Amino acid sequence: MTNQETLDALGQWTAVIQGSSPFPMDMLRYDQCVPVNATDSCEILDSNQWANERIFTVAVTGRGTNGPTSKRWASFRWHVKKVDQK
Repeated sequence: MTNQETLDALGQWTAVIQGSSPFPMDMLRYDQCVPVNATDSCEILDSNQWANERIFTVAVTGRGTNGPTSKRWASFRWHVKKVDQK
């Protein structure tokens, strides 16, 4: 099995996360995910400056079959709104 086949076997997920507090950066490591694009990266940075002034929506993507850990996101006042498994 090649490396790509191994990665494909792990699956991939994309989630939409919403919150109004500073983005919990450690969640990227914890859920082994990354922002989907540059716009999402900017939203993450903006949430640190404008927290509590508006709701931020960020899409992240990761590998594996578990998806995001919703309860842990909620502990940081960020909520998983949608998950797509591939």
